[in-house]
Amino acid sequence: MSILLPYAPGEFATHPSVAAYPFLWDGLVANYDPDAYGPTGLVLPDTSLVQNPDGVLTNMDPATAWVMTEKGWALDFVAGSSQYIKCPKTTATSAGGDFSVFAWINQDGDFNRTIFSEDRADQTTYYRHRFQVNLGNLTYDNFSPSGGGLTFATGLAANTWYQVGFIRTGTTIRVYVNGTSPVASQAGDTSNRADIAITSIGASRAGAFFDGMMCNVAAWTRALTPSEIQLLYDVPHAITMLRPRAYPLGAAVPGGLSIPIAMRHYMQMQGVA
Repeated sequence: MSILLPYAPGEFATHPSVAAYPFLWDGLVANYDPDAYGPTGLVLPDTSLVQNPDGVLTNMDPATAWVMTEKGWALDFVAGSSQYIKCPKTTATSAGGDFSVFAWINQDGDFNRTIFSEDRADQTTYYRHRFQVNLGNLTYDNFSPSGGGLTFATGLAANTWYQVGFIRTGTTIRVYVNGTSPVASQAGDTSNRADIAITSIGASRAGAFFDGMMCNVAAWTRALTPSEIQLLYDVPHAITMLRPRAYPLGAAVPGGLSIPIAMRHYMQMQGVA
């Protein structure tokens, strides 16, 4: 007989072979989870297999940007300070086909707050794919000559944590809030952009800055399934969560680790709790 227990704090999955939910790594091209390493100064590491170069905290002070929240470590963006995280191209929305972009956000309720965008190298002329929250409503556009701007009446309250997601299937965009899709999908111009060079978290074209806290920004080159989306909401760090070790009953348990809610969820799925 044995009991399953989590790994020690600070340990996280870097490969699907040791992950609690390896299927979440299928098509994963970026995973910026501040809780994986904890505060890392002016860089935000990517923990996907792609291993993108670190995101760079821009116009942000590490001493105040890294904040501990009910979701774990997050980044705090302050309006009026031109703060954002500059990352390399993720290939999520530019590779063609379906994509998914998810994040946890806690925003100020104001207008044109960018969650995630992909831009040209000069960051001054045209953004390509842009995901925002505007007065509580999620929006998507890609600066297409034919328009392409979509607004979803999600009614997100200010100063409240939400898991939000954008999924493209064909030419249709659907948004998700806290694991469910609260409004109808919309068709629009979702053309791919071959000249994407930079991904920004919290800004678009080095503007339209986010105000509030954000964490767990991830992107896939596929449409996540409803059950995967619900899992990401139920277990916020599901991507980097390690498959638990098995300890013989009666054996010494390192650090007297308790079993958190996330681990209970995993154990229940495995039929051991």
